[in-house]
Amino acid sequence: MTRAEKYEHIIMLRDLYGCSGKRIAELMGCSVKTVYAIINDPDGSKQKTRRERYRGTCVDCGAKTDGSSGYNAPKRCDACTRHHTKIWTQEAVIGAIQKWARLNGRPPASREWMLSDPHGPYPCAMSVYGPQAAFPKWADAIEAAGFHRPKAGVYGDRQEWSREKIIGAIVAWTIYHGRPPVTPDWKNVGDENPSSSSVRYYFGSWSNAIETAGFPRPTTGTRRAA
Repeated sequence: MTRAEKYEHIIMLRDLYGCSGKRIAELMGCSVKTVYAIINDPDGSKQKTRRERYRGTCVDCGAKTDGSSGYNAPKRCDACTRHHTKIWTQEAVIGAIQKWARLNGRPPASREWMLSDPHGPYPCAMSVYGPQAAFPKWADAIEAAGFHRPKAGVYGDRQEWSREKIIGAIVAWTIYHGRPPVTPDWKNVGDENPSSSSVRYYFGSWSNAIETAGFPRPTTGTRRAA
């Protein structure tokens, strides 16, 4: 059915049968937004003009980009986008993991590649594991790259920390800040401290770690020092 035919059908349902926009959408199998878009723009000329206005210039070849997304026009035309879209095969993912490990002294954790540039040196996590990704699980990819298979929930910094090192980090933090750390302080791994998830991994709970380091056991629910 052409756009003109859809318009005639919509007008008939509206004017002859008194159908509402919602009912027309149900009968035609489309959204209410589409119904009113066709009513307000029967031949699609307004839509074409709007898309043309928002089209940009491809950063690679200079051709026009798609303007259907409005202000969020893509940087590349469709042809250049297909050319630049990298398919992360198992071999490519393994190479990226090994490269990361050489630079960082350990394989990456999935959270560290959560927002990676898919066109950069490292794939985003969804390109590594998932139904249509290179590997079914993140652990499969790490193991295939030649490293120990990580346990579920284990973040990348845990292999660098031990109970003794964590206790030392707690003591050092306390000396510097005048109080033991609380969970939000170590939400993310830093240069001189493990992540709070690593602390719980080695000690079972945050309170156990603080107490083992020689400080009063935190009360339940304590989140941040005043």
